Amino acid sequence: MSAGWIMLGALADTAQDKCDRNEIILVDPNAPQAETDANSWILARNCWWEPANGSKTPPEPLNYSGNVEFFPLLDEDPIPFVGTGGSSVASTNTFGKTSASMPPPNLRGQVLAASAAHNRGAIRHLIGQFLNTPAAVNADYGLLGFLHRSLREADSPGMIDSLLNLCLNRADMESKLLASDIVAEDSLFADAVQILNAYSFVGSADLLKGSLIRKAMFYPRAWDGGYAEGILAIDSLRLLQDSLLMRAIDYYPILYSRLSKPDVRIPKINLEKIVDRALPTSIDVWPNYPNPFSDITSFTFKLGKYAHVRLTVYDAMGREAAVVTDADYLRGVHSAVLHSGDLPSGLYFYRLTTDQGVIQRKMLLMR
Repeated sequence: MSAGWIMLGALADTAQDKCDRNEIILVDPNAPQAETDANSWILARNCWWEPANGSKTPPEPLNYSGNVEFFPLLDEDPIPFVGTGGSSVASTNTFGKTSASMPPPNLRGQVLAASAAHNRGAIRHLIGQFLNTPAAVNADYGLLGFLHRSLREADSPGMIDSLLNLCLNRADMESKLLASDIVAEDSLFADAVQILNAYSFVGSADLLKGSLIRKAMFYPRAWDGGYAEGILAIDSLRLLQDSLLMRAIDYYPILYSRLSKPDVRIPKINLEKIVDRALPTSIDVWPNYPNPFSDITSFTFKLGKYAHVRLTVYDAMGREAAVVTDADYLRGVHSAVLHSGDLPSGLYFYRLTTDQGVIQRKMLLMR
């Protein structure tokens, strides 16, 4: 309620036995069981509503108003009360920690509707509910970007930090680009560059392009002298020979050469600790993708520290068939690409060798 209280019915003065068992009795069935104002929400999960008519099936909540959601209702009392002293024991179907509820089936549409109504509370509620579900881990990158813009509109910095944490801990590389955008929008350009440099995007031309564009924009704003590093990113973009980018590339010196480091702002969170927690602490190599493959396949590997990496491919007889990479890498997540060239179809093994250990997996080349 706007006055700071929640109405959940009342204790029945005339039903002493019920009161002893710590149950709330709805004295007036015509009064709201739960009520909020326009900017507040009540979300009740795993509720048990005792049938008033003696039936075995509990009724839906009889009466409520405002932004009230009840789901799911239990079909059996999870903790029946026994005895006369008010003590209770759990029944055989007692429940512990419940799994997170599924997001709304049309999350984007509901957020857009809340935005059109200028209901910031509803926006925060819908997105907060979604971020606490397993679906957020595998959500489409475009949806996460939409949610970020919506949270900016709703002025919800705490939930934006939760979205940033999610992006840094997801396995996909697209979300790392969004993570850099999130911190850059708060003018934390050095932190945005730190995220981009912690990962390798060479496994995908689109991802590589996206990371280079961001570096070119963020470097001049990150620190004095950053323009020179931005030029290196621009040079790499030229090599991609994207005609749509060429005109923008030509304007780059005019737009960015005179930028200096912005005023220092204190970040809302300790980004270094979040990034450090998201980065690996040991070596690993994920299965190559695609597998089987016919022309090109990509390898993604993780390093817990700076190391020299040799990634080699062997045929079924144990003979070395290709060297994918033989170079030094920083701590983080990196990618390398193999062009099959003249290699014949068949079973192959790829081996990642560092001073932290050796990992070997198999793959299949099919022409």
